[in-house]
Amino acid sequence: MIYLILTQVIIACIFAGNALFAKDKNTVSSWLLFRGNPQQDGFLPTSIKSPFEIQWKISLKDSIEGTAVVHDGRVYFGCMDEKAYCLNCKDGKEVWKYKGGPFKAPPSIQDDVIYIGDIDGNFHAIDLNTGVKKWGFATNGEISGGANFFKKNILFGSQDENLYCLNESGKEMWKFKMEGPFFGSCAVIDGKTFAAGCDSTLHVLDAETGKELSNLDLGGQTGATPSIAGEDLFVGTMSNNVLGINWKKPKINWNYKPERRSQPFFSSCAISKNLVVVGGRDKKIHAIDREKGLEIWGFQTDGKVDASPLILNNTVIAGSFDGNLYFLNLDDGKLIQKLKLEGEISGSPVFYEDSIYIGTSKGDFFRIKPKG
Repeated sequence: MIYLILTQVIIACIFAGNALFAKDKNTVSSWLLFRGNPQQDGFLPTSIKSPFEIQWKISLKDSIEGTAVVHDGRVYFGCMDEKAYCLNCKDGKEVWKYKGGPFKAPPSIQDDVIYIGDIDGNFHAIDLNTGVKKWGFATNGEISGGANFFKKNILFGSQDENLYCLNESGKEMWKFKMEGPFFGSCAVIDGKTFAAGCDSTLHVLDAETGKELSNLDLGGQTGATPSIAGEDLFVGTMSNNVLGINWKKPKINWNYKPERRSQPFFSSCAISKNLVVVGGRDKKIHAIDREKGLEIWGFQTDGKVDASPLILNNTVIAGSFDGNLYFLNLDDGKLIQKLKLEGEISGSPVFYEDSIYIGTSKGDFFRIKPKG
């Protein structure tokens, strides 16, 4: 009996810790959301060894601008050719494809259903195994962000200025109206969700009811997805800065703006224990002190960095419009390796088992693995 109680206490302590490290094991073995988990933090405590090589590549007839998801040996993503694809992870062979509108948004997976919006404003629920449509929901604006989940409900934003909550049958449960388009995905933590878009405001909402609990002036519009770890929320803006926010108060803890040639941030942040890593339209990958908001290092590329970085333990992986996928040391930003993928990279890298999956504007989709 004592052993059972101690075991329960240990388990409770583990899950009561920082949300950055309290990840369900399925998050490591599957990549089900845009940034890997409901907090959208873009971090996995999993090491990967260099050097890396392309395992396989498939080529489509239009741009792949969104991020993929991976589950149970299959990878799923949308393409601007008006199709969503399911491929076998092992060899890249097509399992099924689904006809919708041009797809820029990342898909999301819950309970054997894949959810994805298109630029025509239609939101699709597709059977994960067969590629057959289950239901659809129409909005009045482009959908460029991915869905998130609260319990069984589905949360996603549209450029018609609304954040929507649907049940698993596609019925609208609530919607929250903003004063500007919603470009990114929403984050979910502790029964709260967050809407941030072109009204220059962070809205903290009750995920159950859609009621606004608080809001915070961001001082600029944002097209990025908020990233959360515990009480900390990080988001870049079109006013050329990245904000560190205590979302519970809410208040801005720090405001980071590059000293030279600052440009908007459309990339979402990846969060490690000490650093926040984000790409900018100044062609740099920025690493910012998580507590103080000071630049720790910057890595210069030859193109805009709209793609959101991924942190795997001590390795940063980020794509650029220069066509390269960069692997950097998290501590000092030193280049480990770069892989030339030719086309512009606007989607973010995702990790499944031992591989990276990513697409380009040329319509190429890659599986990348450590050599050997």
